[in-house]
Amino acid sequence: MRTKYIIIIAFLSFFTLSCEKENAEKPIYSVYFEMDLRITPYSKLTGRATTFTCPEEYPKGGLNPGVWGPAGIIVVHTVEGEYRVIDRICRNPNCEERKTPVFMEPSETGYAYCKECGSRYFMLMGYGSVEKGPAKKPLRAYPTPAYVTNGVLRYSYTATY
Repeated sequence: MRTKYIIIIAFLSFFTLSCEKENAEKPIYSVYFEMDLRITPYSKLTGRATTFTCPEEYPKGGLNPGVWGPAGIIVVHTVEGEYRVIDRICRNPNCEERKTPVFMEPSETGYAYCKECGSRYFMLMGYGSVEKGPAKKPLRAYPTPAYVTNGVLRYSYTATY
């Protein structure tokens, strides 16, 4: 009887440890930016549950040119108050291979979509979870939230290849 419990516990431990978090994949591109939240257009990020798409919304001559990866990023000010950085490459395998970017829907719905395959992602929790396929994986969220110092939102991530 004791052996049976040990086998069950071993199986459950193996199963639990072998499962990865849905969004555990690290982004494969380096990102760096600074945004002064006291000036337009960045000031829209001071409200919670807001998004900012780079490089489209990033004005020429900003604080620094920024490094966005091949398709850009979406900065999300989550409902919890964190600033999260999400890669814009759609996770549908065909789109991912071509580095097809997702776009925020024009209305303030909190969804991003891929014009190529029709996948739709929920953004406001800061993880880019799949709302509608064909994509099966969430967008890649960069590790650790961005931080604000003296009104300037900063983020830096160096990819390890």
